[in-house]
Parts: sequence; structure tokens; C-alpha cells
Amino acid sequence: MATISINLKDGSIEQPKPLIVGIDLGTTNSLVAYMKDGQPICIKDEHGKHTLVPSVVLFAE
Repeated sequence: MATISINLKDGSIEQPKPLIVGIDLGTTNSLVAYMKDGQPICIKDEHGKHTLVPSVVLFAE
């Protein structure tokens, strides 16, 4: 969904920068990262410790 911001002082329109995401889906482990201020940030697991997590695929009926 696209979003914009309108500066009420001068009427200018600002659009946020797009989010760049990289996914390394390996056969055993996976890693997800995004770019922030030109630097990659790796997403950690639910415990906030590991960035490399087991690869899991679910086929549901």
C-alpha cells in the first residue's frame, strides 16, 4: 500500500523510501535482512539472539 505525507506548512508531498528486503532461503538455514541508512540489518529470531534460523516450509491442505 502506498503512503504519502503532506507538509501542511508548504503543501509539499513526501513519499517514504521503499523498504529493501533480502531473503537467503537455504536448504537448511535461512536469513532475512533489510537496508537501513545504507547498511544491512539482519532480522533476529523470536528470542532476539540468532539471525540464522532453520528453513521451514509448510504445505497445508
